[in-house]
Amino acid sequence: MVTLADNIASNPTTSRGYLAQLIANDSTLFPAFAGKDFTTRLPGVKVVRLDRGGDSYRALADLEEPFCTCVGSACPTTRPCLDTGDGTPTLLIVELGINDLLSVALRLLNDSALRADPQPAIEALRLDVRTVLGFAGRTDMFVRKPMMVVANIHDPTDGVGDLAAIAATFFPIPDASIVPPELARDVMDSFQRMLREEALAAGATLIDVHGHFLGHGYHHDEAANPYHDAADATRWLRSVVDPNLRGAHEIRRVFWNTLTGENIVEVPTNLPPDITLGLPEIPVNGWANAVVTSDITPEIYAEGLTDPFVNVAADPQAAVGPPTAGTVDAVALGVVGAFVVLDMGEGEAVVDGGGDDLVVLEQGPLSGGVPEPYRVALANDPAGPWTTVGDGAGERSFDLAGSGIAGGRYVRVESQAQLVDILGGVGSPFYPGPEIDGVGAVHPGVVP
Repeated sequence: MVTLADNIASNPTTSRGYLAQLIANDSTLFPAFAGKDFTTRLPGVKVVRLDRGGDSYRALADLEEPFCTCVGSACPTTRPCLDTGDGTPTLLIVELGINDLLSVALRLLNDSALRADPQPAIEALRLDVRTVLGFAGRTDMFVRKPMMVVANIHDPTDGVGDLAAIAATFFPIPDASIVPPELARDVMDSFQRMLREEALAAGATLIDVHGHFLGHGYHHDEAANPYHDAADATRWLRSVVDPNLRGAHEIRRVFWNTLTGENIVEVPTNLPPDITLGLPEIPVNGWANAVVTSDITPEIYAEGLTDPFVNVAADPQAAVGPPTAGTVDAVALGVVGAFVVLDMGEGEAVVDGGGDDLVVLEQGPLSGGVPEPYRVALANDPAGPWTTVGDGAGERSFDLAGSGIAGGRYVRVESQAQLVDILGGVGSPFYPGPEIDGVGAVHPGVVP
């Protein structure tokens, strides 16, 4: 089996993305899928994963050949290579396109001719899709033609169409209104139709991720959403592009049901937040209880701009308590020196135990963000003195061993993000610096 996919396949983590779930189910998290994976149903099957973050139909079509067959050291490094041994895969999974669509969406902001008629861009992408899907029928590529399945892409706006407004929360867009919702919907609908037509023309089975995800994008809980699902109003995305753990499961579910003809409808419950995957478990009483004090950067000024970038996530209370599965509600600290001091609670201090002792959830790779630097310090008095226990970026855990202290009730998280980096594209100036979603004690207790 060969899988060709983009970053959606490796999120929320490579081992938890939909492809990993298809290959080997985690029965603890998803008991309804116990025994329902390729490893169980097809023991000994070889899976060649060619998913690469940021990949697209456009990027693969630009190569002299989108794929090659090879053996071991003979494989080139310049393009995806099907090192399948006998060259006869029985199943080819193609899941691409979200990066192609986002590229068109961003071009709409700067190209008035494209806004007047977006169809030439769709037709150009059609040729790219045709090139990539066309290789499955080549007799010089495979001994026999494999079964091919092609996934379409989700609509993060859930049919509302305010793609430019969503993009404006990540990029400095002067006027998002130049791409009205009706234009965005037309482009997305045209793209979906094109994918369906090309998949059918290539003899592939279409996996309808788009239809399955309606009601679970950025507008899952808003009245404006025409596809609002009152029975299951959870968000399956952790960013405009990437699925959260529930979303990865749902992509796996629609793939599995389509391929096998089964109809598994059970909804998984008690899933851990993406941003805690692989980190030490935090007990219920281990999360920070209150904000003691803070100094958050409220806005950022950039040379040449009249108005500043306003920090839209400046509430330090967002760092209190546990994170919520499937969402990121964080405080963006700002530039170097900005900070928040959190009280872990009486009898619930961070103390030195076995292994790592402190978890800081900064919006990084596990939560669909760009890791940004911060410094962590502990004290037994809210005014200090403070002992630095480490520097980090993204979702991290820290060990107090070697710090010289046995623990601390108060945690200070201070930004180490430079203004020049924020304005240069590290993260978003609307969410400047490290975004802290939670701080937890692995072994909460009384400091000896």
